[in-house]
Amino acid sequence: MRYALNELGEWVCAATETKKKGAKFYCECPDKHRVKLRKPSGVLGKRPFEDHFAHLPDVNNFIPTCRGGGESDEHKLAKHLLRIHHGSYSFDMFRCKTCRYVEQWVGDTGHVELELRSSDGRWRYDCVVMDEVPVMALEVYHTHKTSDDKVRGTKMPVAEFVAHEVIDCGAKGQLRNLMVVMGTCERCLKTQTQRGQWEAWNSERNQVISSHMQVEQEWFAIARREEDARRQEIRERMEFYKRMALLPGQYKTAYKAQWKEEINQWKQWDSIISEGWRSWVDFTQLIDGLKSKTRLEYALEILMKYGCNIEIYRKCGITRKIGEDVRKLRFGILSKKDGYNIYIGIVTDNTFEYVKALIFEANFNNVSGTSIWFINVNYLLNQSNQLWKGEVKICDCKWPILKQFEAQKNICASCFKFGHHSENCHINKKRRY
Repeated sequence: MRYALNELGEWVCAATETKKKGAKFYCECPDKHRVKLRKPSGVLGKRPFEDHFAHLPDVNNFIPTCRGGGESDEHKLAKHLLRIHHGSYSFDMFRCKTCRYVEQWVGDTGHVELELRSSDGRWRYDCVVMDEVPVMALEVYHTHKTSDDKVRGTKMPVAEFVAHEVIDCGAKGQLRNLMVVMGTCERCLKTQTQRGQWEAWNSERNQVISSHMQVEQEWFAIARREEDARRQEIRERMEFYKRMALLPGQYKTAYKAQWKEEINQWKQWDSIISEGWRSWVDFTQLIDGLKSKTRLEYALEILMKYGCNIEIYRKCGITRKIGEDVRKLRFGILSKKDGYNIYIGIVTDNTFEYVKALIFEANFNNVSGTSIWFINVNYLLNQSNQLWKGEVKICDCKWPILKQFEAQKNICASCFKFGHHSENCHINKKRRY
C-alpha cells in the first residue's frame, strides 16, 4: 500500500516519506497493524519495485492481511489524491438551468482531512475540506454512490467524483462533479423579476385601454341618443310651428320667442357635447400612440398634453399649477409660469439611485428646494381618465420619500447632505414643505 499513518496519526506517502530509524507506521484498519516503509535499494540485479508500506509479522511470525474494512485500492488512492492535490484541481458546484452559467470550486484555502464523521455521528465522509470549520464534503464513487439521505442530512455542500477519474486527473485538472446543483442564477432571477414587472405593467395598461374603449362607446351612445332626441324635438316643434301659424298674431309672437330660446339652449348643449367629444377623441388618439411606450414615457406624454389641467398640492397648503410653457426632460418636465420655474419628476421607482437622479436633473436645470415636486406614476396613470375632462388635484410625494431615505441613510431631506436630519437643519427653518 502507498499510504499509512505515522505515530502522530497523520497520513504519509511512501514515495515522499524518508526512511528514519525508529519510525513507526500503521495501516488504517481498526487493528492498526504495524507496517514498514520499503524503498528500492538501487543495487544492480535487484528486482525493482515502487515505494510502498508492507505489514510486519507478529510474535507468531504471522503476517496479517487487512484491506481497510473492504475498501478497494482505487477508492483509497483517490481519497489520498484529493487530499494531496487540494488547491490544484477544480470542479463545478452550480449550474444555471436557464443560461448554463457555471460556478466552480477552486479550493485555494484550507486543507483536506480524511475519514471524518458528522457532528451527530450519523455519517462518515471520505474527505472533508477544513478551514477552521468544515467547508465541504468530498466523496469518492467506486462501487456505491452517495445516498440521497446522506446528502440531505449533511449541513454542508457535498461533491462526489469517480475514483478512476480522480486517479487519471493527476495533480492538476478539472474533475467531474456528480452532484452539481442545478438552479437559477442571480442574473436570470433578476431577468424573470423584470419580465414579471413588465407583464404586470402590460396587464395594467390593457385594463386602462379597455376602460378607455368602454368610455368611448358610452360617449358614442350618448351622442347618438342626444342627436336622435334633438331631431325628434325639431320635428315636433316644426309641426307645432305650422299649427301655430294659424293662431292670432300675439300668440304667434310669444311662441316664436319661446322657440328661439329653446333653440339657443339646444345650440349651447350641442357645443358642450361637441367640445367634450373633441377632447375625448384627442385623448384616445394620445392613448393609441402610447400603447408601445414605457410607463415613464406614457406619464411624460400625458403631462405634456394635459399638464395645464393638473394642480399639485402639499399637505402644508402649498399648491402649484403647471403652466403652458413646458419642456420635457428625461425623468420629468420643467414648467414655467409667471416667471417661476418648477420641476415635476415622475417617480417610477422608489430606490435611492432613481430619486438621486431626479434631484440631479432638477439641479442641472437650475431648480432646487421647494421648486422640486414628485408625482407617483401609478397615481398619475389612474387619474388619466379624468385629465381630459378638467382640472385634477395630485399630491406631491417628494417629502415622504426623502424622509424615508433620511431614516435609512442619514441624508437630510431638506439640504440633501449627509450627517444630520431635517429637524436639525438650518435650511429647514426657511422652507415649508
